[in-house]
Amino acid sequence: MTQFNDLDTLIGRRIRLRKVQLGIEAKSLAADVKITMARLQAFEAGTERIGAALLAEIAAALGVSSAFFYSAPRTGFSRRRQTQADGRAGAR
Repeated sequence: MTQFNDLDTLIGRRIRLRKVQLGIEAKSLAADVKITMARLQAFEAGTERIGAALLAEIAAALGVSSAFFYSAPRTGFSRRRQTQADGRAGAR
């Protein structure tokens, strides 16, 4: 049995995020990259691993580079800043 990890989940979430950002329906994206809806849903859920070539096709269909799927969304507030703010608050 293949075990999936956090990276598979991150990639799946990023696919879903980008799809929603663009207003693309799953059916349309699946057709564009020639896979079934069920397979796309498995990728989005992180329960099926995506090969590099297919990820590149999905990236092209969503107008991003493959690197987009490997990074967490930016929140605008880093953990380092939070740690610094916590340290300053306790120093007063």
